[in-house]
Amino acid sequence: MKIGLIALNGILGRKEDVESHLRRYSEHLDFEWVIGVDGGISFLRELDISPSQLLGDFDSVSGLEEYLELWPDVVCDKFPSEKDETDAELAMDQMLEKGVDEVLIIGGFGGRLDHLMANVFLLDRVKSIRAYMIDDINCLQIIKGPYETTIWKDTLFGKYISIVPLDAHIEGVDLRGFKYPLSNAKIDFSETIGISNELMGDKGTVSLKSGKALLIQSKDRA
Repeated sequence: MKIGLIALNGILGRKEDVESHLRRYSEHLDFEWVIGVDGGISFLRELDISPSQLLGDFDSVSGLEEYLELWPDVVCDKFPSEKDETDAELAMDQMLEKGVDEVLIIGGFGGRLDHLMANVFLLDRVKSIRAYMIDDINCLQIIKGPYETTIWKDTLFGKYISIVPLDAHIEGVDLRGFKYPLSNAKIDFSETIGISNELMGDKGTVSLKSGKALLIQSKDRA
């Protein structure tokens, strides 16, 4: 399994919680390809993860030369601040070229709402691989029917599991093993029936026949 990591210039959240979640994917934090995007490179330093590539216009980076001295073998690609793609989109395209099976994004939350929404929808750009955006209290991904997964309590990211439609409606939603079960349900865009569910036992199953949705695991910030 080849896993890539992208660090964006948002808010990391509690370092310990983010690091704990990353270790579920790679125990030693040794990812196939690691991209530090603009100010997000500071998160990699904080987590003691060496990047494979630095990317961006670096308008929010103080002391870039210091980072290059710290990571002398890193590839550094500088782009103009005025361009058609965001730095995050360029980083995602780089991950697709590297042929990874999964992409984890940290630093995607916080700050400007337009950037946050663009980062979330970037998860849909990687059609053939799994992509997740995480901070210390959220882990989200885009799912498309037909889809089914089992969520286990002992590897659960947070207490709450939510499914949020991205299409006009999603159909054939089954939630088994949850406090609020659903069977072959249809959920329209903007309906909130899929928000804040909880596991009842050791595991729960989420399945979707058609449509596109956000699947979110979350917890309250302590």
